[in-house]
Amino acid sequence: MDLKMIPVRNPIYRYAIAPHRKGLIYGLDGSLDVYWQTQEPTTGPSNWLPSGLVDFFITLRLYVPTAAAINGSYKPPQLQILSSVDPS
Repeated sequence: MDLKMIPVRNPIYRYAIAPHRKGLIYGLDGSLDVYWQTQEPTTGPSNWLPSGLVDFFITLRLYVPTAAAINGSYKPPQLQILSSVDPS
């Protein structure tokens, strides 16, 4: 979503990554790499969430949260920025 909370239009009509989505590729350790970027990753579109050339934000939704999420002690995995593009 862009900063106005409008989904970013994209060629594959994908606006979320969720565990029930078929075709996600998980790491051997069970991790999930998600690619927020404008172009399809070289690894293919399975874990790609197109972002467009706009500022955007990420929302983590927890359905049936654990006690740690409810009491605030849960810390989601840190995002790793591999590179960034300055659209100017």
